[in-house]
Amino acid sequence: MCSEHDLSIVRAEIGFVEKLWGTNEDFIRSDKPFFKSDKQLTIAAGRKEGTGSSRNHSGFRAILKTYNISEGDQCGGEHTINDTFFITSTNYGDSVADNTECVWNLNSEQKLRVVVVDFAIDETVDSFQLVSSGKNPVEIRGDKSFETPLAYYFNNQVAIHFRSGVLNDTSAKRRFSLIIDPLNDGESLSVCNGVGEYDMSVSSSVAIASTYYGSRSYDNNLMCNFSFVNPPRNSFIYIELTTEIETCCDGILLNGIGTDWELIGERSPGIYTADTDTSVTMFFHTDGVRTASGFTGIVRTQDCTCNDGVIDVIDDGIIRLTSPGYSETLDSAYCSSLNCNWQINFFLNYTLEVELSFLKLRTRTTDKIVFTNFKNDTLQTLSSNANTDTEAKILTVSGGLLNINFITANHSAFYYKTAEIPKGFKMTITPKPIPYKLDEYHELTESNPMQPFSINTNSGDTLLYTVKSLRNRSITLYVYKLPEYSEIVLDIFDGPNIRAPLLSINDFITDNTSTYSLSRIRSSGDSLTFRYYNPSTEKKRTFAGLFTDLIDSEYEDHCPYPFIVQFDKSMLYEFKTEYDDFNKTENATATSDTDDYSCYMVLHSNNPNKFKNDDDFDIRNGMLLDSVLNSTDDDLKLYQGATNFHKYLLTSKIPMPSFIFGSYASLMYNASSPPLYVSAEKRLLLEDEVLSVVENSSSGFLFSPDFLSSTNLGQLHQRYVLKVYDKPLHKMVFQVHNPVFGSQIVFQSVINGQIGETLTVENGVNRYEICGTEVTVTYRTNGGINKGMFLEYSFG
Repeated sequence: MCSEHDLSIVRAEIGFVEKLWGTNEDFIRSDKPFFKSDKQLTIAAGRKEGTGSSRNHSGFRAILKTYNISEGDQCGGEHTINDTFFITSTNYGDSVADNTECVWNLNSEQKLRVVVVDFAIDETVDSFQLVSSGKNPVEIRGDKSFETPLAYYFNNQVAIHFRSGVLNDTSAKRRFSLIIDPLNDGESLSVCNGVGEYDMSVSSSVAIASTYYGSRSYDNNLMCNFSFVNPPRNSFIYIELTTEIETCCDGILLNGIGTDWELIGERSPGIYTADTDTSVTMFFHTDGVRTASGFTGIVRTQDCTCNDGVIDVIDDGIIRLTSPGYSETLDSAYCSSLNCNWQINFFLNYTLEVELSFLKLRTRTTDKIVFTNFKNDTLQTLSSNANTDTEAKILTVSGGLLNINFITANHSAFYYKTAEIPKGFKMTITPKPIPYKLDEYHELTESNPMQPFSINTNSGDTLLYTVKSLRNRSITLYVYKLPEYSEIVLDIFDGPNIRAPLLSINDFITDNTSTYSLSRIRSSGDSLTFRYYNPSTEKKRTFAGLFTDLIDSEYEDHCPYPFIVQFDKSMLYEFKTEYDDFNKTENATATSDTDDYSCYMVLHSNNPNKFKNDDDFDIRNGMLLDSVLNSTDDDLKLYQGATNFHKYLLTSKIPMPSFIFGSYASLMYNASSPPLYVSAEKRLLLEDEVLSVVENSSSGFLFSPDFLSSTNLGQLHQRYVLKVYDKPLHKMVFQVHNPVFGSQIVFQSVINGQIGETLTVENGVNRYEICGTEVTVTYRTNGGINKGMFLEYSFG
């Protein structure tokens, strides 16, 4: 018998080459266990280099005989068996002809073993019998291809009778092949190494092996019994075993391993695991024919005690955790039916970095490691799809507590190849002080009740951000994209500092009734603090959102629509047309002054790749208000930015400005008359080509990027083109509402493609009239603050 690391080649003279690689292609169980050549037959054997090349094997044995392909010589005869002999059906490989009858009479001075290697005959018209004096005939029928090899033992004589009938199915094939060996049934004088009974509560490991393993083949007629009993409580017995046994008919019987195992042939080195607290017996038997290298193994017990509990981190010491029974030197599998839980407590000004050194779990979703925080939020779950033998940081945890729960199912896998053994896990947990880079404090006031923020952090940066409402109101935090735990560490404290109670990330609420809804969380008092830590190796990460103290339970009773709407490209929000009914049935706490209650909708055009504050936007970015439709003309106010401060009021009547520079705009409306719908589109303008506005309405507004901006935007050149298609020549009236202070507004008429009147304004707040088929309005400035164009236009 060869190993899978060895090579046998059977080569026929006609040029056909058949390769056998050890017992992975077992000749006993293969479809073609026999090879024949019309002329010369060459057999070559070699050994290739490989991981198993250091193991000794018993080699191979080939049986050669001359073979007359005429049916008469193949069919039956008298034979004295002194050595291995084989029989095949006539013209083996093809079907036996109808009405063929063959009888083989086999005699020997020893007992005989008949192994049925390949067998397929018709159950109804064919017959096959093994007949020996003093025994009942053995009758074999049908297709036994999946049951072979079948072994039968006789005294020194056996007759084999075969008769074929007439097959109606011409496609069916009948064939058979047998190997007959003289049987040495003498008693063996040798015994296996380590036979006996072992109390595993006192034996840490037991070495076992067949006779002569590693030097030569084992003996015939061995009967070796091993018993391993009384494993320590909450432990299981496992056997690390390498086997190479004759395929038929020696074997190892393992009892107590699953539903019992019978091992024959060569099996890759591996382990066999018993259930917890279960004894194991092992029986190795050989008959009197061929032998092989045998087996060698070590029997051990594995403790399934979790050794879990509470671990308090009181210094910078490193914590090392492994699954029960994990060993870097031994080949052992982790236990089933585990529920281990480690609770690690640490200081609030520290983080815990979890680094995984090794993970190999069974391929089932029930076996997993679950990491949770102080409020039982799931931070991460590891299963077999995360298996690795490479060190990697997988998690950074804050908040003062980390739970690690290792859960395994009651598994039914009892054999693992050495390379596939699920050994469990090994991880390192390191406490690290939080390195604060920036500490910001912001106040929400009557004139500034909203505060957008955007935080850009490099790897390792930490920001502490505190917001307080001077009106003694609760604070609501909106987050544009709630980060994953694997990306950042976010702690939210329900108060003015990190000593305040922690709020869970699971406390964030997302209104799924709207496509544009954001995650939000609210403080119980007038202060809210969050700590943002970027532990990733990436250079930058951004965390952005908005604070406000406008929202409380009374606001939500009156204003059921989203406070902030975020969109990447465009948005269309339709308000409930049945608001009055909604207000009556759902708003039990609504007061009589509902008509005077102010509601807000903040529009935020988001760059998916980065967030920017109002005063830090690209001067060519903004949003196009396609339409803001309201039931009345005086119930709606539009502000530039996230604000309701009167300084940033753009208009309090329809129509609204068509284009707003910046990433925020705020609508304020009365609770009793919300807009019917709001539609907006994000726009990015090119440096030298500005917005071209085509209006058919009677009036509108135009303004420049630096209007109301507190930042000097430098040199600007902004141009608008206004045109009415159904009026070829018209008069347009402009009212400049904001003095431009040395900047320029240039009005230029175009009549049928020809430049007409040009009017330049450098100061003052005045009314101007100009005629044309279209009018171009150009704004120029060299920079500065407290400037900007804001004008109203109408058609005369």
